[in-house]
Amino acid sequence: IRRGAALLFFALLIAFLAFRTQGYPPLFQYVLAPPAPAAPAAPQTQDDAQQTEGEDGEQRQEAAAVSPLLALLKDLGSQMGDIPNTALAWAASLSAPRTALVTGDNLAKEARLVGLYGAAQILGRPPVLSGRMLYPEELARGTPAAVIDEKLAVDLFRTSDPTGRELKVQQRTFTVVGVIRHARTPGEQEAYSAYVPLKAMEDAGVTGKVLTVSVLPAKGSGAQTVISGILSAWQPEGVLHSLPKEQERALLPLRWLLCALAAMLLAMAFR
Repeated sequence: IRRGAALLFFALLIAFLAFRTQGYPPLFQYVLAPPAPAAPAAPQTQDDAQQTEGEDGEQRQEAAAVSPLLALLKDLGSQMGDIPNTALAWAASLSAPRTALVTGDNLAKEARLVGLYGAAQILGRPPVLSGRMLYPEELARGTPAAVIDEKLAVDLFRTSDPTGRELKVQQRTFTVVGVIRHARTPGEQEAYSAYVPLKAMEDAGVTGKVLTVSVLPAKGSGAQTVISGILSAWQPEGVLHSLPKEQERALLPLRWLLCALAAMLLAMAFR
């Protein structure tokens, strides 16, 4: 009986942990290091400035304004658009740990700053406690807006609803538009998190450490092979993770324990 009770306890514990993983969206995630930011452009001489006048000069200046990372993501977007029946949507997130966030009252906290790009809604929608999430238009334009977690809101602004108030990231001002409930994931070291458009994050001069491309696959076989091939050809140094497979693996220990528990109950019944 004691062994059966112990197996039942462990089965319930593993079931709780395993089913928590089932709440994550079924994404393929490609993790890699972001490209180095572009070096500052050298000051133009008078002759160079005259040569850049006109339509050709404006086109060159517009191209120079696009960072290497954004140019890379736009290239990926064009490739993902060619397989609409395989990849339903995709998004990118750039993580910069230990980023200083400062308020107008000179209160400062270090947080994990995450820059979002693309269809960020596929990453899941955490409970919004006040305000709202970032709009797709804000992500596309690079609007300096931020969504922060509740603990950061309280410790940084001394209130649970700082919607409409401002914070600075390296002298660039962001407006808080929402507060979400935050639960730290395994391996996450920072106690706080803040989410902003990726373009606004780059405009603030923040250099990210980890780039994650998340793809929502269409149902059916072959999606992983096609998506993996595109991502590997796009940037071969990345590592692909399949969240659906990880969710299945998380349930394996529960299945083993349930089989052992069923075998023990059968043995006790035959006795």
